[in-house]
Amino acid sequence: MLRPFQKQRQRRTPIDVILGILLALQVAGLTYAGLSPFSFSPQNQVEALEARHGLVFDNVSIATSAGELRNAHDFPQRALTIHLMIRPDQDSAAGLGTILTIEDGSRVSPLVIGQWKSWLVIRVRDTKRAARGYWEMDAAGLPAGETHLVTITSGPKRGTAIYIDGIATGDTRTRTLIRGDRPLDGKLLLGCLGNGSAGWRGELLGLAILGNSLGEFEVADHYARVVEGDFASLGAAGDFVALYDFEQIGGENEELIHTVDNLIANSAVGRLEVPRIFAPLRPEAFGIPPLRDMKADWFLKDLLRNIAGFIPLGFIAGLILIRNRSARGYVITFQVALVGALLSVGIETIQIALPMRSSSLSDLTLNVIGTMTGAVIALAFRHSWLAPAATTTAT
Repeated sequence: MLRPFQKQRQRRTPIDVILGILLALQVAGLTYAGLSPFSFSPQNQVEALEARHGLVFDNVSIATSAGELRNAHDFPQRALTIHLMIRPDQDSAAGLGTILTIEDGSRVSPLVIGQWKSWLVIRVRDTKRAARGYWEMDAAGLPAGETHLVTITSGPKRGTAIYIDGIATGDTRTRTLIRGDRPLDGKLLLGCLGNGSAGWRGELLGLAILGNSLGEFEVADHYARVVEGDFASLGAAGDFVALYDFEQIGGENEELIHTVDNLIANSAVGRLEVPRIFAPLRPEAFGIPPLRDMKADWFLKDLLRNIAGFIPLGFIAGLILIRNRSARGYVITFQVALVGALLSVGIETIQIALPMRSSSLSDLTLNVIGTMTGAVIALAFRHSWLAPAATTTAT
């Protein structure tokens, strides 16, 4: 007979041992899946084109300007025009592929220009007036494998317009890229967002930034110059802040793969630099994906994968607790959810230091949901052959 205050110890059975091993394997598997490929210093995948002038970007690619745009100096009229000569490698169906970003270190970048499927997408920071922290406009006309000149021009009098190959494809008269309370300062960032996500695949053949807006005829004139094969001649056709024709791509050194000179003398933006190591300018912890990405097929698959991946963890951990404790179901569910949350937080925290992985608050939330689902399933076996053994021994 057990004496008062004597501890009771439940005998461990082969099932307990098996469950413990399965739990360890599950934790190891989830950790491996969450941190793979374990590269803290991945190689930058930007390459110089051989057949013509330009740079090739892959999903893990980054290039930045040596200097920064200065809103008050470069855009005194709160107007600007951006020319991008690009050849997309594929329709970016798996979320937004970022071509160009103005990066100032904030969570929401002042300006993002990207590609989603065959659409050009522009996101402009507006934390005061937009619920998502930015407003967005888009235009069709970027099929994979075709070279196009994309022109985005904006000013107080004309609003914002998008041209593809000199033809207007989208505009808004009520919104501009620059406002008094929304300056455009920061580095030029090519190939990804500041946190290293949303990589773009394609060729960049020319980039120009002007400090004024253009009308329809001026856009057509610039396009004609580019078609004639003289991207550099644009420098004589406006008030340019930066101009890169990629004809002179510099060689390698210890830190950089390539450099591209800015044809505008004394520009504060400076040259473009392609580092050897892919390192985000703004590593992000527990980020929240944009609403557009949440509608994409890849996000739904990622959602299901994050939930399903943690269901076995919750199921096994739930069975272990059920066999060793006589707590209520909601207590066991909470304890199992805590186990899943701690594991997920650990994985997401380490991902901050892994440039090829993105630390996401949505992943953490879905992982906890998956763990709780597994615990609920385990509770259904509470009165089955997996129920706790009744035999105890005194100690």
